[in-house]
Amino acid sequence: MKHQTLAVLLAAALACCHRPSAEMAPPPTTAAPHQGTEYVPPATTPGVDGWVMYVNAKPYTPANVKDFRPGFATPEAALLHFYASKMRGDEDWKQALVNESIPDWDRVFSAAMFKRLQEKLDRSRNWNYLEISLVGKKESGDRIHIKIKARIEAGGRMESGTDDATLMKIGDRWVVVSIPT
Repeated sequence: MKHQTLAVLLAAALACCHRPSAEMAPPPTTAAPHQGTEYVPPATTPGVDGWVMYVNAKPYTPANVKDFRPGFATPEAALLHFYASKMRGDEDWKQALVNESIPDWDRVFSAAMFKRLQEKLDRSRNWNYLEISLVGKKESGDRIHIKIKARIEAGGRMESGTDDATLMKIGDRWVVVSIPT
């Protein structure tokens, strides 16, 4: 029985090796992951007044966000995508905001909401974000408020504190609809 099994395996191996190269399967390749698919939000624990607090949330600084682009699959990812881009000084932060490329964006995002967001973006235009970390989150209807701890340089002054950003899910992605100022 052993000899028959070995003979079949040997024949199969030889048949494989003697096929013309055009018939051989190409070597496996690893595809690059889609942007943002690897980001996992930090663990959470129940907080007070409906808040859920992040446990051991990583602080993000200009030094550790060079290649950090977490995408928009979770509210945390979208918010960190925004701030990481601001720290790098590139334009990727715009992708984290509601825009015309998102189907049905205008059904859930009003002109008044857009005006408030634009005012906050204008007010924070010259801020240098030195450190951002997630503190907690709270659901409120169709929105999620994420409390962040931030350290910024604004107008030559160093400031730090906690404040809330607001995000909404539009279609299959999360977008920033309000930032702290």
